[in-house]
Amino acid sequence: MRAASWLAWSLCGLFLVLMALDLLLRARTAPELLLGSAINLLLGLPFPVMGALVASRRPHHPIGWLFCASAVLGGLGDVGELYGVDALVVDPGLLPGGVVAVWFGHWVQDVRLGLLPFVFLLFPNGRLPSARWRPLAWLEAAVLVLWSVSTALTPGQLEGPDSRMVLPATNPFGLQPAAELVRLVGAASAAMVFGVALAGIASVLLRFRRATGDERQQLKWFAYAGGLMLGLIGVNTLLGYSSATTRLREPDESLALLNFALWGLTFAVLPLAMGFAILKYRLWEIDRLVSRTFTYGVLWLGIVLAYVGLALGLGLAASERLPLALAIVCTILASLVFQPARR
Repeated sequence: MRAASWLAWSLCGLFLVLMALDLLLRARTAPELLLGSAINLLLGLPFPVMGALVASRRPHHPIGWLFCASAVLGGLGDVGELYGVDALVVDPGLLPGGVVAVWFGHWVQDVRLGLLPFVFLLFPNGRLPSARWRPLAWLEAAVLVLWSVSTALTPGQLEGPDSRMVLPATNPFGLQPAAELVRLVGAASAAMVFGVALAGIASVLLRFRRATGDERQQLKWFAYAGGLMLGLIGVNTLLGYSSATTRLREPDESLALLNFALWGLTFAVLPLAMGFAILKYRLWEIDRLVSRTFTYGVLWLGIVLAYVGLALGLGLAASERLPLALAIVCTILASLVFQPARR
């Protein structure tokens, strides 16, 4: 227990160090995105923190270690990509190893994504639903190896953290003679990772159908997190559609920050809910939490829809960006419309 606790919290501390390096490099490569990146990184803390809590208290439970590994790999990937951009674009020639750093950053990001299906397969007790699911777990391990190898060996131009940023360098380890084969294996393995992830979600639903007692309550936390994630994705998409249809002439910095925060919060919900479920923290309060979240979620969705409708109508009428005063008026009117429902 002591060794597991030390290792788990050391991984959490390593993530904090990587987060500081990420912000330092972001200030050099893209200072205009520094605040949004800081918000996103802070909202990424639930992965290492909940991972360390689970791993230190239940060291035999694999999900805690998967959360810690996901956080560290994500931090290494971000730092590698930003270091490469700094070495190749911002100040070429000043820092060594920029090409290898970008290559490494892309590679570990793909490995990190490939770990996600294991979380679904092993939640909530750290074991597969039954022995029949063992071939799927081995298939996911094989697919992860194929995907990581194909990512490492795919030839072509390297990209920065933003896929639209093409760097002046190519993959130093790319297999040009077998380029088509490597790309085919990469595309097939990526599709299979997605398929295994869907199968993992199906395994959670199957568990929920058969579960009773504590395990059923634990699975309700997962369902709660999934509902919140879908709601946040819907709100973020709706806000993006609203900003596009109101014909904004200039990028809205506040809206960009809100998008950063919403996307970060979307992916922070999953480790929080799973961690609470595994540690059984106030497990039986989940029914009341789901009920209240659904009620207030529907009401706030109505307020957002009313606001977007008013803003969209006024924006199209004015054919320009809404002034702050009109935006405040829209917010007040939308809140007044739903005041009886809130009561």
